[in-house]
Amino acid sequence: MPDSVSSFTLVDVPGAVPLLGHLGTFKKRPLESLSSWWREHGDALRFRLGTRTLYLFSHPDLAEEVLVKQSDRFVKVYDPQRPTGLALVLGNGLVTSSGEVWKRHRRIIQPIFHRSRIATMADRMAQVGEQRIAAWEHRAEIRSISRQR
Repeated sequence: MPDSVSSFTLVDVPGAVPLLGHLGTFKKRPLESLSSWWREHGDALRFRLGTRTLYLFSHPDLAEEVLVKQSDRFVKVYDPQRPTGLALVLGNGLVTSSGEVWKRHRRIIQPIFHRSRIATMADRMAQVGEQRIAAWEHRAEIRSISRQR
């Protein structure tokens, strides 16, 4: 890997149970599990859900490495007869496809992500992010109040 990602160490998330891996924890609170693993163990994680080994790359440099620079080494599996995960909703699109299909979809959508286009959307993205955080904080306050009763 290039220098930009060489400083990252792949960490196995501790606490895996034989056969099930991290499935019990993940199934109860998937987003909280991913968030706490990231906070506690870093930007490059490996964990198991049952017999499947999964990876969580949380740093932009790692995302670029996986999605752009070494996309040929990170294959997404799509079976139209048995879609799983996001493929259930998205089908064989940019997020779930690989190979030539992925390259074709990426070429189509790439102009949207040009630096000048992103710059024009930055204020709106920040505004939406702030609104989302405020909504989450409001929900957390309501849950906290309801638990105190």
